[in-house]
Amino acid sequence: MKKLVSLGVGAAFVLHLHVGSAQDYFVPPGVSPTPIFVEDFEGVELDAQRWSQRVPGRKDQCINEPSAVTVDSGYLTIRTYSLTHADGEVRHHCGMISTQDEFMATYGYWEAAVRFKHAPGVRVAFSVQSPTMGSVIGDAEKSGVEMGVFEHFSDVEQSQYAHALQWDGYGAEHKAWSHLDQLPTLADGEFHTFGLLWAPDRYEFYVDGQLSQRVSANVPISRTPQAIRLSSDIARADAPQAGYGDRHTAQTDFDVDYVRVYPLLR
Repeated sequence: MKKLVSLGVGAAFVLHLHVGSAQDYFVPPGVSPTPIFVEDFEGVELDAQRWSQRVPGRKDQCINEPSAVTVDSGYLTIRTYSLTHADGEVRHHCGMISTQDEFMATYGYWEAAVRFKHAPGVRVAFSVQSPTMGSVIGDAEKSGVEMGVFEHFSDVEQSQYAHALQWDGYGAEHKAWSHLDQLPTLADGEFHTFGLLWAPDRYEFYVDGQLSQRVSANVPISRTPQAIRLSSDIARADAPQAGYGDRHTAQTDFDVDYVRVYPLLR
């Protein structure tokens, strides 16, 4: 059974896992060094008591399914791949997982260490998502904000990334803020950290421990519990005609070394 626990400053989290201990990781000022969520992706399979698949089936230009998500060598991999079916159609397969069923929190510092292989058509992301985003148009404080802590689109260079905030659903009332930036070392094949400080009065985005963007005006601040989401998808019809290769040969890996969430100081 989930448990709702106060985090202070109007915050709360839903928890069904062991609480982590303080370690030598970057946190911004005003944030506790002791995390409330720690995922290091140890072992050889995804922890089903923390993570679950989201939006199964076809999404945009790919089929979202569990086979695209693996855990090995101390990190998680989401690999977009393709299969040619008996009718000759090439179908693409993507992955999306979330902590929505087991862990949700309000406010705090959310960080993941990621690396990826740039691939035509493939979008990869680390997000903090509200399951009720857009349910109350005009009241994003209540229904939540999709917080794209790290996003990489196929129509930019390997060294580029985006932060994004979206609210009021994905239809006619959709609203968004986004910022595209560049990190020259993002293409070095190493893990890089992307973090979000979500506070009652602002959002702050961090890259490798450095402040990237501060957003405090003209964007609503969510005040509802939200979950971690890791995903790949193909948003537009620009995948290679021959596909990416099967799940063993595709060169589309989105790797995540860890995810941590820290509460605000009381």
